[in-house]
Amino acid sequence: MPRIDLRNGEHLDYSLVLPKKPKGEAETLVVYVHGFASHQQGEKARFFRDRFVEIGHAYLAFDQRGHGASGGTMEELTLSRSIEDLLSVLDAAGRGFRRIVLIGSSMGGQVAAWAAAKHPDRIAANLLIAPSFFFY
Repeated sequence: MPRIDLRNGEHLDYSLVLPKKPKGEAETLVVYVHGFASHQQGEKARFFRDRFVEIGHAYLAFDQRGHGASGGTMEELTLSRSIEDLLSVLDAAGRGFRRIVLIGSSMGGQVAAWAAAKHPDRIAANLLIAPSFFFY
């Protein structure tokens, strides 16, 4: 599984699945941001991966800090770090895609919403599933 090394010695693990038949020139990358105590291989993450790759879009999911195979601990998890981590993933693995669509679930919904609000030039669309805006 690919990983991104962070400045503090921690890392983020991610998976990127490219479609067999890309949907036209305007390649879209769909990024799933999981909720608290979940990970990139959760049921929702796999469901969205299968659906979006099937219709010709690239799909990326990653483990937030302290989750899954990524480094760090949940005690160090903050909203600002989570947003930074999402942007780090986009910088490392999202290059070359013309459109980025975020899907955020629960805690990931809040992270996706803030990232899109801070960078409307980078995020084409945002799908939020039960975003927990008061989680942190």
